[in-house]
Amino acid sequence: METNSRETNHRMKTKAEPSHPPVWLLMPDSQPKRARSAERLTRPRQAAPPLDEEALRDRLRAIRTDTANHLDELLGQLTSTLQEQYGVTSLEATTAQEAADEIARLASPSRRVLVNRSATVAELRPYLKAHGLEIVETYDEQFVHPDQGVERYWQLEPPSAETAWEAFRPQAITPSPRQSTDIGVLGVNVAAAKDGTVFFVQHLFNISDILERASKIVLVIGVERVVRDRDAAAFVARSQARYGALSVALGVPRRGGDSKGEVPVGRSLTPASPVRDAAHVPMHAILLDNGRRAWLSDPRYQDLFLCIGCRNCLLECPTQPYYGGETGWTPRDYLAAFLRGDSSSLRECITCGRCGARCPLDIDLPAMISEAKAEAGATRWQDQFYCNIGTLFQASSLTAPLSNWLFNWPLARLPMEWVSEMDRERKLPAFHRNTFLNQYRRRSSAPASGRAVVYYPGCYANFTDPELSWAVVGILERNGFRVLVPEHQCCGVACFPYGAKELAQRYARRRLRVFGPLAQEGYTILVSCPSCGTALERDFPYLLPESDDARLVAEQTRDVSDFLWALHQRGELDTDFDPLKLRVGYHTPCHLRVRDLGPENLRLLELIPGMEPIDIDRGCCGMAGSFGMRRAHREESREIGRYLFEELRSPGYDLGITNCAGCEMQMRAGSGRDVVHPLKLLWRAYSNSGSK
Repeated sequence: METNSRETNHRMKTKAEPSHPPVWLLMPDSQPKRARSAERLTRPRQAAPPLDEEALRDRLRAIRTDTANHLDELLGQLTSTLQEQYGVTSLEATTAQEAADEIARLASPSRRVLVNRSATVAELRPYLKAHGLEIVETYDEQFVHPDQGVERYWQLEPPSAETAWEAFRPQAITPSPRQSTDIGVLGVNVAAAKDGTVFFVQHLFNISDILERASKIVLVIGVERVVRDRDAAAFVARSQARYGALSVALGVPRRGGDSKGEVPVGRSLTPASPVRDAAHVPMHAILLDNGRRAWLSDPRYQDLFLCIGCRNCLLECPTQPYYGGETGWTPRDYLAAFLRGDSSSLRECITCGRCGARCPLDIDLPAMISEAKAEAGATRWQDQFYCNIGTLFQASSLTAPLSNWLFNWPLARLPMEWVSEMDRERKLPAFHRNTFLNQYRRRSSAPASGRAVVYYPGCYANFTDPELSWAVVGILERNGFRVLVPEHQCCGVACFPYGAKELAQRYARRRLRVFGPLAQEGYTILVSCPSCGTALERDFPYLLPESDDARLVAEQTRDVSDFLWALHQRGELDTDFDPLKLRVGYHTPCHLRVRDLGPENLRLLELIPGMEPIDIDRGCCGMAGSFGMRRAHREESREIGRYLFEELRSPGYDLGITNCAGCEMQMRAGSGRDVVHPLKLLWRAYSNSGSK
């Protein structure tokens, strides 16, 4: 990288003059009138070279691990570099209060603080306000959305990985002479310990404006943002820009500009009390801990230190507008705020897993959030109702049809709402006294030979939808498999998200006593419920890391649709389907999406003559397990699913399809259309097939 002439001239000045560390901006290549950011990302000037995604992430992880392993060394080196080379004294602030106190001391008489859009600076805001400082946002005023604006990720046209990587180019800059008495407080994206270089990712020009207008600059550097040298810092900053390219467009209000995307000068940056008698901008540095070192000392949260701050975890989070609407928090920020005591609850997290799936470093934020709930004892007595949902289903099945009548009687739902917080307006599924497992035990005949597989129907299919379970058995037997169905027990998937870790572990051990020996014998364990699949594949190994059975069961668990598609790819699937002339809208449940599953359902249905399956990607449906069942989340649940409902109501669909019983319930209630599991359609399409 080459510095521009301003930086070169600055470095040639005598040591007696004030100096500052090198400042680099990563920003999209300039275009006339600053055309909107989305256009810069999606219209590269030339084809970008292909990215080796795995190598990129490996290098990123190595850099971040180096910081975690040598934090004290790197902080000491950066402090010495700033002092010895640039005369900048660094304050290592243990808390946000200490950092705010220092900024208040440095603040000019105008008491105005110009800030960039930084999660690190956001930690200081309440304390800066307590000092009576006026905080001036500089980002939103300069951002212009595309003509129609965007609210959710599916409304964005994603650039290719290569385009996003190539779109941001580093530029070295030198702060201009002071033009106001305002103080600039800038959260640094990355800092290099070796030479003190700091990097910012700038999508428009608000950071440049602050550097030009402020009378003094305070660089706020989260201690996890320090890396070894400039090359590593540039790589991390570029990765932030690449992975956060789409998240930038979300959560930013549409402000000013014209239909051509011309960006106006931010009104909030009108300078106060101009002064022009200084040649250089004094710089100060604050190294902010504010709870970060505690992450390193706790194995449950160590991976938080790997976070590069790209905000990619925000992109698909269904509830971010509710917990982060005012603060701009990402899921990572939401957790960090709770850990340091700035937030009292994590209940807006629905543990869908989308944030973890989008993280370039595979940071398991959902597990960390569940751990934090468990540590804080956040499981309330009403939560036990949902943690033990398997027991409730079993009791409701044993008392059916009386239970079904009670669940549909408004007077009975009122005390239920008080006890469990279950929304009395939520229509519940009908429970079957004659469960699938009871029916299966009494069947008169079954294939005596063939390859054997294990089928785990889960609570919903066993107690409320035996038809789905029989469809699965019928499809598998049609394709030459002998189906083993073990004794039913709940997998306990709802427990850990509520912070009931010990209860979740007990459920896991009970299930492993059954599934462990089967896995040891080499059986494939098939599931038709996405949440049960998540429990067996992901939760059990996490909850019981010492268990070989948990690892083996996870390796041998497959979703039924994924298993069938693999059969088709090997040429072993029976494709003698009857025609079904239907146009169906498919919703991928979160617990399939985060396991890289879902498209196989569309591919299977495309094998049926006359079938036209359409993928409807409108985010989470809003049910999110028991989240949408609770009275407190009634409106929020409906609002999250609104986009899906609106699409499904359109006249182009005959019915909706999804793999998750909770999604099915929500989609039916929100759209008014019938919604079924895709495997029911597959079973219906087999020649001479029908329900058992």
